[in-house]
Amino acid sequence: MTTDSSLNQTIKTGDELLILVEGDKFERVSAADFNHNYTVIIIHGFTAHGKYMVQTAQEFKKQGLNPIIFNYDSFKGIINAAKNLYNRLVNLDKLSIDTKISNIGIINDKGISLVAHSMGGLVSRAFCNLDEKKYVKSIVTLGTPHQGTLVDWISLKWALRAWQLKYNITTPGFNRSCQSAKELTCTDGNLGNTLIDKMQVEESYISTIPKLSISGGLQHLECYDFPFFNYVVNKYIQSKLKNKENDGLVTEYSSDWTKLTWKKDSIKPIHFNNYDEFKVVNHSNLHLNQDIALIITRWIYGHSPEISPKNQTLL
Repeated sequence: MTTDSSLNQTIKTGDELLILVEGDKFERVSAADFNHNYTVIIIHGFTAHGKYMVQTAQEFKKQGLNPIIFNYDSFKGIINAAKNLYNRLVNLDKLSIDTKISNIGIINDKGISLVAHSMGGLVSRAFCNLDEKKYVKSIVTLGTPHQGTLVDWISLKWALRAWQLKYNITTPGFNRSCQSAKELTCTDGNLGNTLIDKMQVEESYISTIPKLSISGGLQHLECYDFPFFNYVVNKYIQSKLKNKENDGLVTEYSSDWTKLTWKKDSIKPIHFNNYDEFKVVNHSNLHLNQDIALIITRWIYGHSPEISPKNQTLL
């Protein structure tokens, strides 16, 4: 396993917004890159790098969306990532006015959608609490622990190991006391005073945005090449999840955004798990499933009318 130099670069130089230019090549965005009616910012999870979301970006681009990956140091905390994303978008928007691309700001004019995997969904929610400009038109979360995860830091370490194995890299910076690990496991404060608790209280703007959550149903992660080690790790994680329905790391209940309390006049989320391959898609593969990518694309083009909340099936 090798250390990807771009991971260390992100830690050294800070977070960045990257646009797909060709194949699997990315470059930092310009303000003009947001001159598109369907810009989608893809936010990765607890993995230290957006590299694993490349296939998602490629799929979206094929379908006519304008994918941009937010590449951030995921161990520094959810709020830190949300602030860095917001600052970059505000500066790009102002730059579009300075360079006469737009009179009111190109991002303010065109808007963006957010598609986020795992912890990235919590970054999306935190971002919307900061989003005074109201850039966001819609949000999709994949396997996001909206109510936190029942697992501990050891399980998160093994989940990180699964990602490392899949992409053949190591990720520097993780330790049991890193801010993101505490936030995900709701050990960053007393009951009722954790980040996840606070976010639900603060969410007013996000209640006005169409929201879609999608989950997987395979209760297994691939963490090691050796079957016995894999068995032991998954046995441990499942014991922490108390054998509830889950995707190998996050329970179905926590992934389901509709389970949060919403005000009467809110645009309530839609949760989607009624796709044919639900039982064979785990937490690590939600973003790689073609059917899910197509469902998301259709939903972004049409927003909430695309999926029926009554039976959770595509119309």
